[in-house]
Amino acid sequence: MKTICLSLLSIGLFSTSLSAEEPLESRLVISKICANLGEKVDFMNQPHGYKEGVTLTYQITDTGLVSIDKESLNLNGWELNDRPKISKDGSTAYFSIYNKFYQGNLDEIKLDGSLVVELGAEPINKEITLKKGDDPVKLPDFTVQLPEKREGIRIKGKLAMMKSIKVENDGKELRSNGYSSSGDDISYYYKDLNKNSKITITYWSKIKKKTVKITK
Repeated sequence: MKTICLSLLSIGLFSTSLSAEEPLESRLVISKICANLGEKVDFMNQPHGYKEGVTLTYQITDTGLVSIDKESLNLNGWELNDRPKISKDGSTAYFSIYNKFYQGNLDEIKLDGSLVVELGAEPINKEITLKKGDDPVKLPDFTVQLPEKREGIRIKGKLAMMKSIKVENDGKELRSNGYSSSGDDISYYYKDLNKNSKITITYWSKIKKKTVKITK
């Protein structure tokens, strides 16, 4: 059977602005092909998650993953889906690439491409104390506050730039009761949080870039 090669890339060509380290490897974790349903099937009657063509989802693992550069995909004929996912601790990221016009055998697809990820570097610790209703403490990429009418520690902004949060009472670290989030807004909950609690936010002060290989 003839092998179909959808994209070729010389892997020796990397931007000088990228880290000089070896490129990261990505791992293919989900493969999906959706056939054309025909003109009579409108959007409301399509199967859940349907998108005509082939979608491949890859996993990246590293430390301090902050974002995926959506303009950096170097893979002819493929698009990067709009919503890559990065774990809260910055250790894992997932991205999907999509090709509408291929509906053949997945085993015949051969890929050799890349994209760029951003990683946090040079962490800084910031110790703060807050009372309910205080003005938000402004850090370079987000704010921290104890809202008057909401529970928990509210952090709003570019959340991926926050590495960790620790809360202490008299030197004893408190255990979080969980968190809730929506978009660029997250709240962490602590049972014994009070106006004297010491809050330590660790955040990334710089960003470095790495190339990620995409192969199949």
